[in-house]
Amino acid sequence: MDMHRKQFVQRLIHLLNIVGTVATIIFIVWAWRNGLLIDKVAFLRFMGHFGIAAPLMFVVIQFIQTVVPVIPGSITIPLGVYMFGNVWGFIWNLMPIFLGSIFNFYLARKYGRSLVHMLVGDKYYNKALSWLDDRSGFKRVLILGLILPFMPADVICYVAGLTNLSLSRFVQVLAVGKPITILIYSYSTIFLVELVSKWI
Repeated sequence: MDMHRKQFVQRLIHLLNIVGTVATIIFIVWAWRNGLLIDKVAFLRFMGHFGIAAPLMFVVIQFIQTVVPVIPGSITIPLGVYMFGNVWGFIWNLMPIFLGSIFNFYLARKYGRSLVHMLVGDKYYNKALSWLDDRSGFKRVLILGLILPFMPADVICYVAGLTNLSLSRFVQVLAVGKPITILIYSYSTIFLVELVSKWI
């Protein structure tokens, strides 16, 4: 892929990230002003209009934002629990994010550094190169990145695909780390929302 096309794709991804973030913020503000985030019954009534399409739409959105982060996962993950409850919210979050992370690994393994550079941009790609130079250090980054919130997990999955790490080992680490991340995102954010709502 030539440089101009790569830059175009990078700018498009960046634009989609901005649009997705703004759209999500607008939805949250709208939902808050209409009482949907402080009245769960009202929110569930609103979601009921979508019927069985609601979880399907959510799963597709979560998969897309895992591969190309157009919407911050820190926002969509707690929304999943809020919309579908503790058990199903966790499942509808974990399934697409888990599969999306494996897909990221596969893309990097199959198409190499050029695709990863195009998807993550210069900043994270240069960081990725430093991780690749320190293979032992990257193992720690991989484990922490799949457990701790606010880490660039999508980038870490791409970088993992550029190493000699086996798919089975990656899935093992993912199976341990990703549920922890989702639980942290879900309940810390919901706790903050409920705390704030008590003061409003």
